[in-house]
Amino acid sequence: VLVTGGTVTMTVRVRNRGPLAATNIVVEELPAEGLQITSATSPDGTWDAGAMTWTIPALAVDAEATLSVQITAAEGTTGILQNKAVLRSSVPADATPDNNEGVVDVQVTDVVTYEGSVYIGPETTPQDLAFLARDGVTRITGDISVYNSTFTDLSVLSTIREVGGSFSIYANNSLTTLALPDL
Repeated sequence: VLVTGGTVTMTVRVRNRGPLAATNIVVEELPAEGLQITSATSPDGTWDAGAMTWTIPALAVDAEATLSVQITAAEGTTGILQNKAVLRSSVPADATPDNNEGVVDVQVTDVVTYEGSVYIGPETTPQDLAFLARDGVTRITGDISVYNSTFTDLSVLSTIREVGGSFSIYANNSLTTLALPDL
């Protein structure tokens, strides 16, 4: 699962099943609309970001080459999208073109759910709640309770758009900023 605005790493593998060694192998990456390749690296060849192609200079029989691809989902993109890699050419030309394409379905969502409740008490530090922003949590299934906290700013909760339970603030005299979207 890829969260809108987030990045996922995919690995493309090319294997030469023979019967001859191959050279000048060109593989094209074709991400669906809404997916963008932000970087690609390979110890086995070169990546052309403009053409979205990976060129492998040579591949012996039964050898494998890998390409690591970083893909980002554009804001507003959701659903099941495909990332496709296609062998475009090689020398000699591949005698079995039926297996020259790989497709991966990418589930893109704009909702990341934290199953449980969040308690912010006197011992809670901002680092304790950093996972909410780091993981892009937008929905909490339980409650959010702030009790006798030393927090003066609850913007750590600013990614939350839905709370399954209640949102309560008790005896929190130091709170000066409450920056939350409409819940």
